[in-house]
Amino acid sequence: HPPSGEVVTHPVKRVDFMGVPLDVLRTEDVLAKIGELCAQNGRVHTLIYLNAHTYCQNFSDPQYHEVVRNADLVYPDGMSIVWGSRIIGRPVPVKLTLSDMIHPIAGYAAKHGMGIYLLGGKPGVAERAANVLKVRCSIVPSLLGSNTHTCVEVEDQVMPPVPNHLL
Repeated sequence: HPPSGEVVTHPVKRVDFMGVPLDVLRTEDVLAKIGELCAQNGRVHTLIYLNAHTYCQNFSDPQYHEVVRNADLVYPDGMSIVWGSRIIGRPVPVKLTLSDMIHPIAGYAAKHGMGIYLLGGKPGVAERAANVLKVRCSIVPSLLGSNTHTCVEVEDQVMPPVPNHLL
């Protein structure tokens, strides 16, 4: 953020990927957008990945499609999406997976004093991931190791104080 405290907006180009929204971006665009969204206090923001499986899920689950349609950011998580975007003439530059972005996101969060909340996986996975982030990115995320993966179950969880990112 600039020293004045003013929020700089980072426009992201959104394209229609055969009926599903998809944002055209690189890792640095994701980081800039996360910073912008975190500066907007009082609202939960949604970043969603799009791969072949979730693309198909958009057409079999209307509720999921609505979540994707209203997401703040939809990033390409899979080469099938990158290749498909090129074929239809709306190319995205790169595949962006959370495994590729986790360290840049955690580093950005540490640099800007933001919290991260890890959710999902088998017991102990979130704790091990947090230990790696602590060493590599100088950040201590708030943790929840859980097998829950649906929005309804997430809403029922007790959240730690003010996490900026839910991963």
